[in-house]
Amino acid sequence: MTKSFHAGKAASDGLLSALLAKNGLTSPPNILEGEKGLGSLLSSDFSPQRGLEGLGESYTIMGLSFKPYASCLYTHPAIDATIQLRKEHQLKPEAVKTIQCSVSKFCVDAACHKDPKTGLDAKFSTPYCIAIALLEGRAGEDLFQDEKIRDPVIGELMKKVQIEEKGELSDREAEVRIKLCSGKTVEYRVHYPLGCPENSLSNHELEKKARNLLDPIFCQQRVDVILEKLWALESLKSITELTSLLSEEHPKHDV
Repeated sequence: MTKSFHAGKAASDGLLSALLAKNGLTSPPNILEGEKGLGSLLSSDFSPQRGLEGLGESYTIMGLSFKPYASCLYTHPAIDATIQLRKEHQLKPEAVKTIQCSVSKFCVDAACHKDPKTGLDAKFSTPYCIAIALLEGRAGEDLFQDEKIRDPVIGELMKKVQIEEKGELSDREAEVRIKLCSGKTVEYRVHYPLGCPENSLSNHELEKKARNLLDPIFCQQRVDVILEKLWALESLKSITELTSLLSEEHPKHDV
């Protein structure tokens, strides 16, 4: 469960640091770049100046990926390829005989769990992700619940999936070849999965993902206002116009 814990713990530590600083907690001013600072601790070649290269000219945030699927990013190329084949050839699970998927070494090492027992396991299982992509045409959070692992239809599809490592593939690539019971074989190769900068999500797709994540927590009216504030972030007089909507008690109540 550590993987899921990382993001929340980092956010918690950031908030705690801000609150402590606000209340006067002191610390060494060079805790990051000092001779015995965090940089030197974690790197044998630490150089603060590297972090300033291209300042004001290039922005690393523009290279971020937005994940359209609720699984490990390294499963996304295989999901994309499967969904593409499903759409293009109107594939039905019962018409599939075998599924051959080629992925990078890193995907094999990190995201090819062969026998997931929980929804969290399934997020790191390329065979499971291929199975739900073929069955549902998507890979949302609701498909990575513990009860879905016990779905016999998904289980049978997973048995048809074979994963192979292909050295020439990058971590963003995957090849999926599906052999049908009719004897026909269809295949598709993904170079850039949906959501990465080279194959970015549309504004509509980004908002759809946001709504899927916010709807279980907030009422529709509040979600509408949150998204309105987000799209106009640069014109807000204060960031509290947004944060107050995300932090008030009883979030399911109307704003």
